[in-house]
Amino acid sequence: MSRILVVDDEPDERFLLRRMFERAGHEVLDAADGAAALAIVRQSAPDLIVTDMMMPVMDGPELIRRLRSDPATAGIPIMASTGDPGLAGSADVVIPKSLSLQDLAAAVSACLKEGRDPLNLMSTGIGGLDLVLNGGLERGSVVVLAGAPGTGKTILAQQICFTRATAAHKAVYYTTVSEPHTKLVRHLEPFTFFDPEALGGTVEYIHLGSFLRPGNGSEDGLEPLATEIVRKVLEEEPAIVVVDSTKMLRDFADERQLRSALYSLTSRVAHTDTVLLLVGEYTPQELASGVEFSLADGILHLEYEPREPVDRRSLRVSKVRGSSQRPGKHTFQIGPAGIEVFPRIETLIPDTIEAAAGRSATGIPGLDQLMDGGPKATDATLVAGPSGVGKTIFGLRWTAQALEQGQHCLYVTFQDTPKQLTNMAGTFGWDIAAAQESGRLAISYVPMGDLDLDVLASAIRSELARHSVSRVVLDSLAELIFAARESERFPAFMRSLVGLIRAAGSSSLVTSETADRGLATQSLDGLMFLFDNVIDLRYIEEESGVGRALNVVKMRNSRHETTLTSFTIADHGVTIGEPLQGVTGRLGWSALRTQLPAPLATAP
Repeated sequence: MSRILVVDDEPDERFLLRRMFERAGHEVLDAADGAAALAIVRQSAPDLIVTDMMMPVMDGPELIRRLRSDPATAGIPIMASTGDPGLAGSADVVIPKSLSLQDLAAAVSACLKEGRDPLNLMSTGIGGLDLVLNGGLERGSVVVLAGAPGTGKTILAQQICFTRATAAHKAVYYTTVSEPHTKLVRHLEPFTFFDPEALGGTVEYIHLGSFLRPGNGSEDGLEPLATEIVRKVLEEEPAIVVVDSTKMLRDFADERQLRSALYSLTSRVAHTDTVLLLVGEYTPQELASGVEFSLADGILHLEYEPREPVDRRSLRVSKVRGSSQRPGKHTFQIGPAGIEVFPRIETLIPDTIEAAAGRSATGIPGLDQLMDGGPKATDATLVAGPSGVGKTIFGLRWTAQALEQGQHCLYVTFQDTPKQLTNMAGTFGWDIAAAQESGRLAISYVPMGDLDLDVLASAIRSELARHSVSRVVLDSLAELIFAARESERFPAFMRSLVGLIRAAGSSSLVTSETADRGLATQSLDGLMFLFDNVIDLRYIEEESGVGRALNVVKMRNSRHETTLTSFTIADHGVTIGEPLQGVTGRLGWSALRTQLPAPLATAP
């Protein structure tokens, strides 16, 4: 007896399916929407899920995406009931709404019998892209690589060819009416993935012009082209076949001929181990209507976004059948090694992250006492204050304290270069340069013009994977927000970045600039909740001079002192002083001032 979960917002439909499946001897569970179904699956996984697509709360496509993205539920067979196969995503079987009960019962029986075989994936050879695709491209699948001219489609397609081609399973690159092969090859020469010795042997370029002449196309449409590609696939068993550009095929055939040829091609390739990659200059509007996209198993869409000071390229996987993908726009860059993909960090964070026990000393005498022994391990701490008040010095001392204990640290800076930071630390007697030379300290300097959120997150993720990093400094938040130019996304990005660091067992310290009078700048709007601890650094008027003061504003689930306490920066770094008495303006509505005692009355 099998357990079947029926997901549909129509009570009558759920009742009908329950009765039919129970009469067939199955145990049946039901849910009115995707959220309720997800809760049931996490408690006890069924043998099959039969789901509607259009539902309130959580619809079918989102339910399928979440099931496929969780390793614990990714292997459950899913049958999607919809009139639009494009909505079914990575469902194993798509059934029309009009399917008879008898045919539905037969489809369910076959699906339960066959189960869900693990996908036979081919790595693209690009680590970040494989991560976005959850392993690579399925062998036997047809994938459309779409994008406007200049987005990098041809480079990506050729890079996959050169990295995956072997003597046993070559790569075949078909061109239609595009650049001459000599020009294509010449443009590849600067890239390190290009191997001139592979040309003609493991990577073969073939021009399809003879199959696209009007004489052939008028009678047979594109059938000669499809026959040639299928012949090559069956006879030589290549790892990948590329057709560049498929959009130009519309110039040689009408819609009926194009559909017939592509259906013939995709249906025959599906029974092989070859990946068929269709490259075309498609617009977002064409992605919604072209026959290529309804027949494709996967769609990769590349975009080019002009912006100052640095333009951006991004990749989105809008469709993958039989698998899940990491949603959203993922940055990619074209460099000497070819295309490098930087997965969106919001898609990489585990659902639950446990905080570590214990406290971490700050290395600043007196501050740990104000914080009940220091921040808790894996906490995220914000040090905020106006320019020049000492935020970077706090970060350097916090880093030096861990280095003195033999730990690894990462310092990310957007203004000060590594040399400037090591020199600054050296003036206080903290030899972080030696730790940098030994590899225990990584200083990542990211110039403002080169800053991209996904590239930054990928660099931090790589460093956390390379070493057991105990502390991460991000200096500073204000510059990161200004340079990123993604204000709507930024809170989710920072939440994921803090979670990424915590999941690695590391604690983080983030600096951020406030106005001179202590008022939080716009950069902190909607972000304060991300931090477990908040330390506010302030300037304070002292008669004719200006001093410094700090206040531990917040410590999550921990007691702390709330006094406004003086501190100084001298030869040996930061020294915490005494609590300040008689201070006005401490909440930031005016400059902080110490109150002088009233003068003594004089005798008459």
